[in-house]
Amino acid sequence: MPIDIEHLSLEALETDIWQRLVNGSLRPKDYWHTGVLGTFDGQAIRQRTVVLRQALPSEREVIFHTDYRSEKYQQLCQYPALSWLFYHPRTQIQLRLEGQASLHHNDTLAANHWQKLSPYGRKLYNSNFAPGSPTDSPQDGLPTLLQGHLPELPADWVSQGQTNFAVVRMHVVRMEWLCLHPQGHRRAHWNYSMPSAPLAQWLIP
Repeated sequence: MPIDIEHLSLEALETDIWQRLVNGSLRPKDYWHTGVLGTFDGQAIRQRTVVLRQALPSEREVIFHTDYRSEKYQQLCQYPALSWLFYHPRTQIQLRLEGQASLHHNDTLAANHWQKLSPYGRKLYNSNFAPGSPTDSPQDGLPTLLQGHLPELPADWVSQGQTNFAVVRMHVVRMEWLCLHPQGHRRAHWNYSMPSAPLAQWLIP
């Protein structure tokens, strides 16, 4: 849905942003279903495209899945600050989220998200190697038994994949919105780190 820049309010815009995040988490074809996630490894910023799995407006949190063995999970263990960038080419809306990561592995939250995964989604966590491992040939690292389409994941592989599965909850502490519009660009930000009501402010684009 396009933005009516002539009748914008910060309150309505904040509600609209979070609803767009919810829609992105539920609709695989939505432009905000994936975003660019940035983490810090102690020396440099690392970025990659990550699927938005859930958005929780009331908690001001967004959630994604990852392999417990991945570099980004290990980076977040040491440096929990992270950022997320979304862009919608049709509406020309950009959203930047900054926050702190809460990591979940082998706990109730991770188990709940694992139960919602499709057989294909579960299969991906059964690689014999950690993501980013060197290989002599192009491959996904999955055992031969798991190659191709599987209507169901063999029972003995379910627990193996779940061991490698993790959930990351990002508590948003800062949100910045930018709309590129022929009638004039608009920009705003929200600071949720305040103990009272969030500080909302228009910015010059």
